[in-house]
Amino acid sequence: MDRFDQIFTKASDRLAFWTCGVIVLIMVLYVGANVFSRYVLRIGGVIGCYSFVGALFVPFIYLGLSCAWYKGGYIVLDIVQARLKGRVLWGFQFAFLLLTLVFFAVLCYGAYLSTVEVYLARAVVGVPTMLTPRWPWHATIIIGTFLVAIRNILDLVRMVRMGEVIPTDR
Repeated sequence: MDRFDQIFTKASDRLAFWTCGVIVLIMVLYVGANVFSRYVLRIGGVIGCYSFVGALFVPFIYLGLSCAWYKGGYIVLDIVQARLKGRVLWGFQFAFLLLTLVFFAVLCYGAYLSTVEVYLARAVVGVPTMLTPRWPWHATIIIGTFLVAIRNILDLVRMVRMGEVIPTDR
């Protein structure tokens, strides 16, 4: 299990790092082209810039979620955890991880259903909105929430096997 954890962590971190890095680069270049064409060339800007850049936030956030979860980049209830010790702290963290796992599993399943519905609705021949598909953005929600769910399962297994609490500053 430790070997899988190491491989999964390295793969998901690299996926998040490179994908999110490329997405940020595309966003900067797209907005830069919009600003340049609007204020320097005075031709009105790039059509659909705000919609496209706004849509890029979906893969940026959801693909970076697993990496942020592993690195401890989430909000921790320090005011609660600092007062808990021993088995009570372990139980609190276990319950939190279990609830989070359920939340992300439901979100992943909902995103899957939404992606299939959106893809099938757009796949009808003659629908003009096929030029702007939304299903790739929905698919990144599935991938991101699935990676976080796997990270939660690994943390739960580690807690049960080791009997230790998960450190908040990895």
